[in-house]
Amino acid sequence: IGILNLQLMDAFAERAAHADLQCHLNSQGIANIAWAFAKLTVTDQQLMDVLAERVLDRDVLGSFSPQEIGNTLWAYAKLGILNVKFMDALADRAMQDSVIV
Repeated sequence: IGILNLQLMDAFAERAAHADLQCHLNSQGIANIAWAFAKLTVTDQQLMDVLAERVLDRDVLGSFSPQEIGNTLWAYAKLGILNVKFMDALADRAMQDSVIV
């Protein structure tokens, strides 16, 4: 819809970055959250740092599909967030034989 409600986005970011929820974030959730914030051009550095850290978990990284990789990298690029370790990890995942079909 493209309607921006900063109070809602702030509340969502706070909740999504909460330690109790982080262990439940999977690749699809990470990609969807990053995409939503980028689509509305809302930069929440703390949330994006939490998502990037979660991506670096081996089990989470290994579950990223090509679509999730593309959406997540697009979101960080759109928001102008540079996290080399995170981007290198997703690039390495994208190059794995199991991802390239």
